[in-house]
Amino acid sequence: MWWVRNSMPTRGPVVAALMFLWMFAGCAAVQSLSGGGKHQHPYVSSFLGVSFGEALDDVQMKYPTGDPETSPYGARAYRVTSVSGGLVHYTSVVYEFQHGAGMQLIYAKFDPGSAADLLKVLKDDLGEPVSTRTGTGQEHDTVEASWVLPKGESVEYDSGLSRLAILGPEGGPLKDDIRMRDEVE
Repeated sequence: MWWVRNSMPTRGPVVAALMFLWMFAGCAAVQSLSGGGKHQHPYVSSFLGVSFGEALDDVQMKYPTGDPETSPYGARAYRVTSVSGGLVHYTSVVYEFQHGAGMQLIYAKFDPGSAADLLKVLKDDLGEPVSTRTGTGQEHDTVEASWVLPKGESVEYDSGLSRLAILGPEGGPLKDDIRMRDEVE
């Protein structure tokens, strides 16, 4: 009966195959943020597949249905509408580009129903925020949270505005655009 025993898979390869499928399934549910994650050395390197430093042309190739625009500050920008990352649905995502540094600002508006899921993802990936403020809004309680990360990125979450803003390590000149977009969007 050597052929029966040798034709049946051993436990090792079966376990390895199951682990691969489990990891592959996890990759299919990748959240919108990519970076260091899990608190040890958190950083954000990309958002919905667009990395800091990427050129406008590259983003247009990834999202051909988006629209180029000019930011309130005057920077080149690219708007994508109705995209999802994991459990979070974004009604719009604007990528802004710093001259000579590529994409350096993400301004994302999310569905209010995604607020709790997004905050959980941020806390899971980046740890507790450096500042948090809560308040009572007309429709629901609001949460504002911010993170300053070791590689120079900053993340601002505001459930009252249904907004996530991520400033890249070379995006300092674009910081005012966050406030200006908050006023007009």
